[in-house]
Amino acid sequence: MSRAERDPRPDQDSDQAPGTGDGEGQGAQPPEPAEQAGARSALEVASRSGRYALTAALIAAIVSSFVSAGSALYVSVNESNRSERQAAVHDLRTDRQKIYTDFSTAMFGVSRELGFLASRLRTHQSRGAVHEQIIAYAEAMLKFDAQLNLVLMAGSDGVVEVVTKLVDPVQKFTADYQTPFTKKWPREPASEAQDQAGWEQAEDAFKIAVLAQLHNLAKLNGGFIEAGQKDLR
Repeated sequence: MSRAERDPRPDQDSDQAPGTGDGEGQGAQPPEPAEQAGARSALEVASRSGRYALTAALIAAIVSSFVSAGSALYVSVNESNRSERQAAVHDLRTDRQKIYTDFSTAMFGVSRELGFLASRLRTHQSRGAVHEQIIAYAEAMLKFDAQLNLVLMAGSDGVVEVVTKLVDPVQKFTADYQTPFTKKWPREPASEAQDQAGWEQAEDAFKIAVLAQLHNLAKLNGGFIEAGQKDLR
């Protein structure tokens, strides 16, 4: 019997590839080709890039929604503020129109009473008649002063500038003419003796002051109308 027939194992061992014996190299993966590794790396890069792009798109969408919402809110608030300002301007114009109308009415009332006073002084009426008219003028001035205060508080700068020019003439008329006249020539004389000549001279002097005050009111009315027109346009 030949050696090959007696022990064939050496030949079998020689045919077996190195590293593939029993228990050796079991479960080991063959090396990955370079093309496959490059493809997988490119896929991972593309996947990461896609995630970044998706995240960026999501952030951009959120920011865009906030900007859009903010813009809409700004427009809404701005429109609301504009409407409120327009309503306030309209209300203010309406209020001023009423205040100016009431002031004009009060001013005409004062002018009327001053005109009546000048007429009684010119015709040399009695002390009683003149004093009654002075009281009527004083009552008209109370209403005028109340309306003047409203104009000073709520009127435009132009209107306020005009009406304040009458404050000094009114105070001067009261302090320099009206009060001295009523004190020196009271309604009822202190004695039975009537100084008719002195009374008539006092009437003439006081009448000049009354007419001057009427002139001041006429000037005020012209400036007041002009300033009021500019304010209410």
